[in-house]
Amino acid sequence: MQLAYTDKNFYDLVFLQNIFPDTILRKINGGFYNENFIPIIISTNTDLQDIILNYPSLIVKPAIESGGGENVYLFKLSGNIMIDDTGNELNLTFLETKLKKNYVLQKVLLQHRDLSKFNKTSINTIMVLTWLSPVSGKVEILQCIFRVGAHGQFVDNSRSGGFAIGVGP
Repeated sequence: MQLAYTDKNFYDLVFLQNIFPDTILRKINGGFYNENFIPIIISTNTDLQDIILNYPSLIVKPAIESGGGENVYLFKLSGNIMIDDTGNELNLTFLETKLKKNYVLQKVLLQHRDLSKFNKTSINTIMVLTWLSPVSGKVEILQCIFRVGAHGQFVDNSRSGGFAIGVGP
């Protein structure tokens, strides 16, 4: 059952709405779907550009077996192409080479001004780990962690040079 809950393409179906970044495009087991899980045909770069060029920037990441900010890309609109900071162009060749059959394209989140004081380039997060007690029926907070990305990075995890700080009561 774990695999079903680790596929980012299905978070919108499993979890409450409006808690994840807006999805622009999904690729699930080799097929393309829009944000509402309706199958769409993308067979050329022009088909892809018709979708992605409507956004100033996008996050592209694997939907399965992702973690630690690995293979997460930030693309920004430059003229009439989406490009990342290393010069990769967001096109079908890039997606098929780097991410294969399961990935998601999402809108970039706007960092809250208070959290951006710690690092303006990443989306800094507060992770709250909880447990639903079968005895009391109450949700108990096990741990809170404030995660901040490394300077210049857009991901917020320690594997990519960021740091995590425990948050007390």
